[in-house]
Formats: sequence, C-alpha cells, structure tokens
Amino acid sequence: MLLFGGVVISQSRFVTDSRLIPIFENMRFNNYYLPGIVIGLAITMIVTGCLNGVSSGLGCSILCFKSNAKTKVLLTWQVLMIILLIIGLCFWIHLLCVVHEGMFYQLYWEFLVYGGGTYIQKYYTRAWNALFVTYSCCSVGDITNFGHTEYTLTGYSQQFIPTYCRSGATIANSDLDAITVPPTKSSDVTYYSTMCDTALKEEIKDYAIYFGVISFIALIIKGVNMLLLRKFKFGSDSADDEASTWETIKEFIR
Repeated sequence: MLLFGGVVISQSRFVTDSRLIPIFENMRFNNYYLPGIVIGLAITMIVTGCLNGVSSGLGCSILCFKSNAKTKVLLTWQVLMIILLIIGLCFWIHLLCVVHEGMFYQLYWEFLVYGGGTYIQKYYTRAWNALFVTYSCCSVGDITNFGHTEYTLTGYSQQFIPTYCRSGATIANSDLDAITVPPTKSSDVTYYSTMCDTALKEEIKDYAIYFGVISFIALIIKGVNMLLLRKFKFGSDSADDEASTWETIKEFIR
C-alpha cells in the first residue's frame, strides 16, 4: 500500500500540472517548496514499500527453508524498519501539518498579483484561472479578497468576480488567457463557494491521513511479526541463544 500510494502521490497536481506549477513552485514551508515536499513524500513511501518487500521475501524464504541465521537477519531487518517508519512518520506528519497550517498565508501572497497587466502578472493570473477551474474554487480566504489584488486596478471592483469562478467553469470551456473578459457581478451569478486555500488544505490533509494510517498499520504488523519470529526462533532454544541473538541485532544496528 505504501508503494502504491507513493506512485499515486508522485502524480499529484502539485507536481505534474504545468498550468498550476507557477503558483505551487513559489510556496515554501520550512524552507521546502511545495512540489519538493510532495515528491519527497512520494519517494519516502515508494522506498519504504520496497524495503518492506525485502521483509516479505525473507519471511517467505524462512517458511520454505527454516534457518536460524535467516531468522536473525529478518528480526534485525524488522527492528530497523520499525525505527525508519517511526522517524518517517514523525517527520512527514509534522511537515504536512506545517503545510496545512501555512497554506492560507502562502497562497494569499501569491494571490495578490492576480489580474495585473504586466507580463509576469498575466503569467500568474493564467495559473490562478487554471486553479479556479481545476479545484472548483474561488479566491483565497474570502470572496472579497479579490479587492486586495491587482484585479481591482484593472477597472473592476471587488463586487465582481472572474468568469472562471462561476459554477460549471472547466478547463475545457474556459479560455484561461482571456483575463479581460468582462466579469459578472457576484450577486448575479452562482460561483464556487469553496475557497482555494481550503481545497488545497483538504488535499494535503488526505495525504497526511493516508500516510499516517498506512504507516501505523505497517508498524503494528511488524510488531506482531517480531513476536512471532521470537517465538519461532526461541521456542525451544536456551536463554543464552536468545540473549546472543539480541546482542547480534544490537551490534548490527551500531
């Protein structure tokens, strides 16, 4: 599940959607940029999933060809995987919480250039238009925050919203470059009520929940496996053999 989830997250729109990258690539949390954070999470899940495959392979080998040496190796490997899972779980849950909490502020500062007339402002405005129709969202924090952007300096008041915020607007039926299309008064049209920071925070929250739940399940499974391995290995052995095995594990970790 970690391997599958990592592959799916690596295809996230935070990373792969070229229309939205101009916004996401400027958003920084704890000195990590948003696309890099998502890629890092995906790589962590893929690598962890592959390392878990090693445990499965060793377990199958022990079932087919009983060996004290293989049992010791697998037990040591399980200890290392538990340590790695705990470290990864703590790091990524903390970082994803930082992203979730800081999403509004990072997105708001990016939003201020919306509707400007310079080349670079139009470049980011196009990305925002794509964000509106991709996530079915509108504005950041509150619909009236359009009044704090360059949008109001192009002749429109905060009483008007861009056509891309109208319910039903999609990539297919929207001309993302036509930022001069007359907007509609907010009281005369149904627009997306979800704010863009809320939509993005929900996606980050989904990643955190998935990673946290799968990692927690993996920790439980590995704990059970270690108990079974100890029973299998030490069921008829002396206490000296058991102590010797744990000394081998500690020496390997060091």
